Amino acid sequence: DLEARREVAQTIHYLDHANQGSSLIQLVRGHFSHPNLRVLVSSDFIQRKFGRPVLEPSPVHENILGTDIHGTGCLRGFVHPTLVNNSSQATLRLTLLGDFTSDNIGYNRGVKIYTTGAAGVCATETISLGEHGLYSLNDTGVDASLTSQIHGIDHRLKIVERIASKKAAQQKPQADAIGEARMEHRIRNQFHQQLVDQLSESNQKIASPSIPAMDRLGVPRPSRTSWSTDQFLSLLWRVQSGVQLATAAPCPNTIANDGITLQVHESAVANLLDPVLSSRIFKSEDSETYRSQLGGLVASPSAKENEEPWSITFAGFNPIELQLDNGVITFLIRITRLERNGQALDQSATIVAPYRPVISQGELQLVREGPVNINFSGREQRGAASAALRGFLKKKLDLVFKEQLLDQPLRLSEKLPPELSGMNLASLTAEDGWLQAHLN
Repeated sequence: DLEARREVAQTIHYLDHANQGSSLIQLVRGHFSHPNLRVLVSSDFIQRKFGRPVLEPSPVHENILGTDIHGTGCLRGFVHPTLVNNSSQATLRLTLLGDFTSDNIGYNRGVKIYTTGAAGVCATETISLGEHGLYSLNDTGVDASLTSQIHGIDHRLKIVERIASKKAAQQKPQADAIGEARMEHRIRNQFHQQLVDQLSESNQKIASPSIPAMDRLGVPRPSRTSWSTDQFLSLLWRVQSGVQLATAAPCPNTIANDGITLQVHESAVANLLDPVLSSRIFKSEDSETYRSQLGGLVASPSAKENEEPWSITFAGFNPIELQLDNGVITFLIRITRLERNGQALDQSATIVAPYRPVISQGELQLVREGPVNINFSGREQRGAASAALRGFLKKKLDLVFKEQLLDQPLRLSEKLPPELSGMNLASLTAEDGWLQAHLN
């Protein structure tokens, strides 16, 4: 229950500020400490999106049993990602299945030996997700079975050709074994180095996201954990700092077997916004800035031309929350003061705006259910000025919380990074304090 959890959280907040009840605070915070944000990725999606073909031509230059070999080789195959059971951190095994072919000429004391080689190749390496990003377990394994064929031996003297043919046939098993071992070593090094380079690039993207760093806004980075099974990879965050409360229950089960599922708890939203907006004064001249930060998706309570400046003061604790239940997303905004044209309404109020998500042809719209309510607390501030300010607030809220909240329906596929191109929002539910979005 959102209201009950908020009362507990506020009590803990007051106790902490009064330097009292440290053991009680620790006990309650420990109870409300489950992750409140999760991304669940199916194995089918990982295989479909991150499997990749391999086509790597390369020169061949080897010296085997005194024969200097030159030619060209090519590795063709496919890298298959497979999830590994690991309850401590997400783990993925990459398996390259392919074929190596080569066309070569060997030189030995004036003798030319024309050969081709073919090998089935299996290379594997395991990667895991740690505190600082993705890393390799350095367990690269390669298994190959090389077979070669001699297609011709050339020398200006026929007798030398016959001797060379006999010698080549005798040494062929040993030469194949040496060639196979060297090929495995070469593929092992290439496979590992390519993976290390790719992980380094991925970790740089993770370390420097395109959005402003959370710590610049005074929001500590949430702690992250992960796990994997053969069916799912799970990334979990606990958005909780200081004496904030997360959730008392684990993330709910999901019935989606494919794609990506995002689960967000009410507490994650409140905990993220609290240090940014608590007691903050929102001024009319800031409206367009906030609107642009939201990508222009929603209207802003901007001032009309020649309209007097106005401001609202957010509450000092959890000023903005979401209530997620019965398929409805309810916005709760708490303010303590409204000021306009030198007049002030010093009366706490909670603004309640319920919306139901509607998905049509891959587009999301939030449709309001009922009116926007403004619930004032305490004794009503009387007088014509106070009544005018209350009426002004109602008009501004009607501009923001319209019948359809988004100025334009949101097509999520247009907002996703390139790695997730082609995905659509299949469902969006709000139940028991959790918002759950499924993309496929």
